[in-house]
Amino acid sequence: MQLLLIMAIMLLAFPAHAQPGFEFSELLNATDVDPATLATPSAVSVDSDGNVYVAAAASHNVFKITPDNTITEIIDATGDGMGNALDSPTDVAVDATGNVYVVGNGSSNAFAITPVGTI
Repeated sequence: MQLLLIMAIMLLAFPAHAQPGFEFSELLNATDVDPATLATPSAVSVDSDGNVYVAAAASHNVFKITPDNTITEIIDATGDGMGNALDSPTDVAVDATGNVYVVGNGSSNAFAITPVGTI
């Protein structure tokens, strides 16, 4: 599963016309996000600014990775903080204006997160 996620990130984040010698590197692993946890990455999306979003089903959260490799947890198991929890996110998408959409498979819900982080 993790190998498939890394391959998906490479396909989405790097141009298909890359020249020989183009190098790939790991964007995120479980030790990069302390004190948060990354467990069972399940979805990836890339926005027009090159930010990569990774949903993790077992840790019930989503991370944003900027082109300068700043890693931020944008939503966790508490969901919107108003009683609507996030459980097992299995999909993440970004629209043209930078809104992030997260689907909670276990919680049977979806969240919209604005570019400033409002859920």
